[in-house]
Parts: sequence; structure tokens; C-alpha cells
Amino acid sequence: MWPFKSFVPSCPNSIPRKHPHSVVRILMILFFGWGLGHWTGCALAPSQSREQKATSLNRIILEKKPPSKESEIYYHLILGEMYSQGNQNWLAAGELEKALAVEPHDPSLMLESAQLYYKMMEIEKALDLIQKAIKQDPKSKEAFQLLGEIQI
Repeated sequence: MWPFKSFVPSCPNSIPRKHPHSVVRILMILFFGWGLGHWTGCALAPSQSREQKATSLNRIILEKKPPSKESEIYYHLILGEMYSQGNQNWLAAGELEKALAVEPHDPSLMLESAQLYYKMMEIEKALDLIQKAIKQDPKSKEAFQLLGEIQI
């Protein structure tokens, strides 16, 4: 199996030797095939288009509307997280707004939305949401921490 018997001490002499030229041929085909693919434009798409394709595929997978209220909230949270990871913050904010429309008094959704708006430098929206979150859950350390960051 090895191209050179000297590297395998336990190899019996009866095993036929492979041609080292076949390895060179395979490497040349791989190298020139890769170069030809890049030259003709058939190479892999940039990472941004891969992210867009993954987002669209995930959207297709998640298109079936879930039956329960909690599932619908998670549906919008997952889409929002995908958009946020792809630096599509406006789309992520839209998904979080949809989740808030399903459950308008959920302080964790308000906090999540406020963090995203703060990241987007939409200070007034972030401040409004974080104040609502604190009214719903006055013991939330994360909400008070974000409020402090926003006010600085």
C-alpha cells in the first residue's frame, strides 16, 4: 500500500510497489483543476454569499408556521439571531419586533431588542425598551446594566 517499502519495516517483499508517479498525477490534477476553477469563475462563492444561502435555506426550513405561541416566538428569535450573526441588524430587529408583537410584555424579549437597538446606535428605541423591561422585571441585573451603558 505504501509507495516506498523502506518506510514500512513490517511490509513483506511480496507486496507490489505502487507507482510514485500516480501521486504526482493526482496532485497535478487537483492543483490545475483548482486553478482552472478560479480562472473561469467556477470557484467557491465568497463567504458572504454562503451566509446568505444559509440564511435563505434556514428560512425555508422554518417557513412552516408553528402552532403554539411559544414556538412562534422562538421562530422569530431564531431568525433574528441568524440575521444578527450575519450583520443584518435591521432584519434582526424586525424579527424581534414580530416576537414582541406575539408577547408584548416579555421582559427578556424587550431586553434582547434593546441590546440590538443599542448595538445599532438607535439609542432612543433601546432606552424605551429597556425602561419597559425594567418595569416588567425590576430585579433584572442585565436590564439595569444595559440601562447604565445606554445612559453613559
